[in-house]
Amino acid sequence: MDRAKLLLPTVELALDAQDAAYAAALTMELEQTAEFYGTPGLAARAAQARAAVLLAAGEAAAAIPLLERAARIYRDQRYRHAGAVVHERLAAALRALGEHDRADAEEATALAVYQRLGARADLDRLTPRSLPAGLTAREAEVLACVAAGASNREVAARLTISDKTVGRHLANIYAKAGVSSRTAAAAWARAQGL
Repeated sequence: MDRAKLLLPTVELALDAQDAAYAAALTMELEQTAEFYGTPGLAARAAQARAAVLLAAGEAAAAIPLLERAARIYRDQRYRHAGAVVHERLAAALRALGEHDRADAEEATALAVYQRLGARADLDRLTPRSLPAGLTAREAEVLACVAAGASNREVAARLTISDKTVGRHLANIYAKAGVSSRTAAAAWARAQGL
């Protein structure tokens, strides 16, 4: 049972590492364990793991019934955070199929649960943070590197972009932040909490 508790996160790690075969083997083990013990929690985790493998393979339509099953089980068992995670995955699967209204509803459900639970990390991940002065996400990344003392060449290497692109981003940043130097931009970034 201790191993079974770790199988779902390990499936997700294997998928993050793009090792679909290992993820599938772990999923099969989790499904067999769930069948042997017959507990609702393991059944939900097995369905969630199989759905993750299907989503990674681009089979969103096949993943949806499994995610809906897991969501029902988690709701019945009052596993609120696990249920919210499933609603978030359902949103991704529905978006992949072009069902944006249903996806928005699933994401709103996940956000509401995270809010009630005070799950700050989940809320921060799902709620896009507005950037000051209209900076783009990439400009904020460049500025954060510069504020940390990186040269243009170091920023380019860290973000896998060209030196010329870094320079163009810095020009845009200077204009948006109303500064005229690298040092002033770094100070502005610190003041903005970047």
